[in-house]
Parts: sequence; C-alpha cells; structure tokens
Amino acid sequence: MKKHLEYKDEKIHKFWQIDMFGHYNIKFKDTSEFKLHGSDFFGDRIEFSRHHNENLLHFSLEVCNKGRPARLYTSYEDKILTFNSDTEFDEWYLKNQSRNLDFGFSDVKTIEELNIEVNKRIEVIKTIFIEDLEDLQSGELYFRYYYERYNRLLKEVKISLKSIDVLLSKHQFDEEKLKKFHLLFQSPLLEIEGKKSLAFYNKTTEKTISKKEMIQLIKTHYSLFIKKIF
Repeated sequence: MKKHLEYKDEKIHKFWQIDMFGHYNIKFKDTSEFKLHGSDFFGDRIEFSRHHNENLLHFSLEVCNKGRPARLYTSYEDKILTFNSDTEFDEWYLKNQSRNLDFGFSDVKTIEELNIEVNKRIEVIKTIFIEDLEDLQSGELYFRYYYERYNRLLKEVKISLKSIDVLLSKHQFDEEKLKKFHLLFQSPLLEIEGKKSLAFYNKTTEKTISKKEMIQLIKTHYSLFIKKIF
C-alpha cells in the first residue's frame, strides 16, 4: 500500500486553520475543513467523550455529503497526510478516531447494496428497542445508560437520513424507493429535531420520570417503527 505523503513546510500554517490544541484538521476535496479532536483535547475524560462523539456524528454527516477527505493536518506531528484512497483514510480513522466506522450509504453503488444497508440499520434500531425494554422490565433504571442508547438511535437515523438525501440529490437510484426509506427513518421514534420524545428522554438524565412511563413510551415508539417497516 502506498504510504501517506508527508509535507514539512513553514508555509503550512498559512493554508490551514491551525490552533494550539490537539486537533486533526481535515480537508475535503471541495477544500472545506473540519476539525476532529485529538485524545488530549479535553482534560476531563467524560467531557471529552461527549464532545468527541457529537463531533464524530457531525463529521459522518459531512462525509455522507462530500465523500472521504483528501488530506489532513495533524498538529501532533506538524505535518500533512494525503490519502490516496478511501481505504487509506478509513484505516487512519479507525486507528485515530473511532472503532465504529459509519459513513452512512457513502459506499453504496447498487440498489441491492442499498437494501442490505437499510436492513442492517433497521435491525440495529429494533435491537436497541428490544434490549431497552428487557433492561427496564427486568432490572433497575439506569438513566445515563439509557440516554446513551437513545443518542445511538439518533446517530443511526440522522446518518441514514442524510445519506438518503445525498442519494436523492444525485438521482442515482429509484426516487420513489428512496423516499420510502426516508419515511422509514423519519419514524416517530425520534422526532429528530426534538419535540416531545427528545424532551422526554432529556428528563431521564434528571431522573424525573417513572419507570412505568418510560416503558410505555418505548413500547409506543417501537410499535410505530415496526408499522413503518411493514
């Protein structure tokens, strides 16, 4: 495999938005930039984890729209890495950012591949619902744990919706089928930009909601989601 190209040049800082913190400055093929955090960006590990995961979600949505980045500047080594293929970037991402590589439908090229990917995401969402109900009905209510799982649902759906939007804009697939998938991931399970369900789940972090009430809401959302599938 071809190694990343390295550039050591005093002029680097004139072409990249560099700062003193531990950052990776990503540059997409359209020359737009995005900052990914390094592991020492926040001193508080819990705070870092929260911001890091939120940032990775936004980055994944950018990749859905723009494709894999072409280059990045690493402030740790003060050099630029150039990626000659998507595989090279993915290897860097898995090593330096997250073991969970999820750029939506970025790599889908046929309707068969799209169907497979959609079904995988449906199964992930179903599994989260089922496990949540089992946890609530059989044990104690772990509010922080459940909120993290809800955020996982948000990520799964947001990336899927963004990917479908990109496919629709490029007209690579049957438009009616893509619209059906879009409606599926817009299930009331999320009300993504936040109305009742997000407010409800926010209450879980404050521990101001009953176990019975939470179980009922999950059952309702799960039922609505299943109806979307069938």
